[in-house]
Amino acid sequence: MICGSGTLYDDSMVFDYTDYRHYLKSVLAQRAAKNPKYSLRAMARSFSISPTLLSQISNGQRNLTPANAVRLTKKLGLNKREGEYFCNLVQYQDSKHEESKDLLLEKILSLRGVRGIHNLSLDAFQLLSAWYHFAILEMLNLVRFKPSARNISERLGISTEEADEAIQRLVRLGIIEPIKNGHYQKTHKGIKVESAEKNAALQSFHRQTLEKAITSLATQSPKERHIGSETFALDPAQIPEAQRRINEFLDDMAAFFDKGNNPTEVYHLGVQLFRLTRKEQV
Repeated sequence: MICGSGTLYDDSMVFDYTDYRHYLKSVLAQRAAKNPKYSLRAMARSFSISPTLLSQISNGQRNLTPANAVRLTKKLGLNKREGEYFCNLVQYQDSKHEESKDLLLEKILSLRGVRGIHNLSLDAFQLLSAWYHFAILEMLNLVRFKPSARNISERLGISTEEADEAIQRLVRLGIIEPIKNGHYQKTHKGIKVESAEKNAALQSFHRQTLEKAITSLATQSPKERHIGSETFALDPAQIPEAQRRINEFLDDMAAFFDKGNNPTEVYHLGVQLFRLTRKEQV
């Protein structure tokens, strides 16, 4: 179970991201929401790069060079600290050595300056901020599926490099372990993550899964998904009990799905409860 808070898109909220590609996609989404005619092509033109290159960078097919990263910070209107943070994210994604990645991530955490984030290990922080780690964990339960980087890449729509790094990270964290014939098994039945305070890693995770939910509206039929909502007038004093009931519901659903005899797909169940009104002035 993943619990935490989230924020709306904003060009200046680069510190809410731990993957520069997700940040660029969010900038495009926000600008398109303000101007329906705005597109990836328009964004590429504002960056002075080709639409093909920007598409490849956004989809993980190519990396943004450090030089282009510096140039983009100016195009995005980032200040010095925000720009340094963005460039460190770019270097982190491109680094091939674990020692270098750890040093870069320390810089990233320092630049963000979020209270409490240091309590997470470097690997755990990266684990929480990328949606596909938990999807891969559940894919181990699929029948007739070999969890190779290539197979995971094809089923989740991520690069083979991302899939391979995620598998190795899950192993290093002791969440999964290799067994015979190239398969893996979980070392725990499940993972529960909760945060009573604002947490950038959890925000990033929730933002990504919400983006996936939005995409499913256009790509999946009503028989494949269920997205519904209710709007309530409530007493804020009821929130703690509401949270308890939601957590109980999620636990019940997890137990229900565990009883399935032929799991062939991985789904994500999200429940959102948030305030729509501005706080009443006393």
